[in-house]
Amino acid sequence: MHVVVAAIVLAFQVAGAPPAGVRVNARIAPDTVLVGEPVTLTVWVTAPEGAVLTFPVAVDSTGNIEPLDPVSVVPPDANGDEYVATYRLLAWRPGDTPVPLPPVQVFIAGRSSFVNVPSPRVFVRTVLPADSALRVPAAAREIVVLPPSRVFLVVGILSALALVALVAWLVQRRARTRVVEADPHGAAQRAFGRLTALDLIGAGEPARHVTTASDILRDFLAVHNPAAARGLTTSEIVAAVSEDPDVPVRRVEALLTAADEIKFTPERADAREAEAIAAEAEAIVSETHRSARRHAGARK
Repeated sequence: MHVVVAAIVLAFQVAGAPPAGVRVNARIAPDTVLVGEPVTLTVWVTAPEGAVLTFPVAVDSTGNIEPLDPVSVVPPDANGDEYVATYRLLAWRPGDTPVPLPPVQVFIAGRSSFVNVPSPRVFVRTVLPADSALRVPAAAREIVVLPPSRVFLVVGILSALALVALVAWLVQRRARTRVVEADPHGAAQRAFGRLTALDLIGAGEPARHVTTASDILRDFLAVHNPAAARGLTTSEIVAAVSEDPDVPVRRVEALLTAADEIKFTPERADAREAEAIAAEAEAIVSETHRSARRHAGARK
């Protein structure tokens, strides 16, 4: 954490005026929320052709602002020059709160520079009644000292309640897991259908189309093989399914690797590649499902 903060501080120190042809603007919406309500910070950066931009992954979480999601960046289309980065945040402290964002790194003609982002402000309203500041708290009560016999009784009761709560949580979690695992193939097919209906490629967002398709595949694999947990890296998922006879491991590795490259360099994605990667993800899900059913039938 100290290294991240130090890197943010260093970036602020070296940031300066934007290079020629680079313009930065930021806006937060809504600009007035209740405590704990989400807001969206949008940053627009106009840069000349050939420029490469690196946006901060999230806002500085050491202040009064908590990031909800990593940054979502939409690069310019073939006829544009504007990058759009979106951050979802939570503000917890009532009052007029600035939203600090580390500088954007800009590479132009082999030279790197940091450009400051304007810090918009959000007004956070308290959820307490308007007259809460006028209320006088009751006087403190005296400390109650229980005899030793009562102490053991209270500890025993609290331990029993904690055990009951733990068992109830485990039962609920297990039931929820069974519902999720009932038809992972059907869930993946419905997700691919929703992705097609969104038409992200037609909207000029092929990188987001690829990322969503790879996420659907990751979700399916995590249910098919619990060792391939959703939060693992590509190499860790490949290692987890390497001995799974139902999964085409090499195809999974190639697809997730290509999706990772597009995720970190979204400007390189094009419509044809995005369509091919999404189709391959859907094919891997179907093939894994068919193989698992064949093996299940053979065991019977």
